[in-house]
Amino acid sequence: MDGKYINKDCLLLLAVDYLTLDVIAWNVVESETEANYINLIDLAEECGYKIKALISDGLPGITA
Repeated sequence: MDGKYINKDCLLLLAVDYLTLDVIAWNVVESETEANYINLIDLAEECGYKIKALISDGLPGITA
């Protein structure tokens, strides 16, 4: 899971499968927050993806 800035006002949150590099879920948001990452996890699970582990850059939004 990671966020990539699109511009100064929004960023793309991505959930990517570590082995296949398939994009499992995505969301365009205003900031990397706990709530936005929880929503991303929910989106991944709603499409049937079983999350076994999370890898992140360790910034506060995801570690919360």
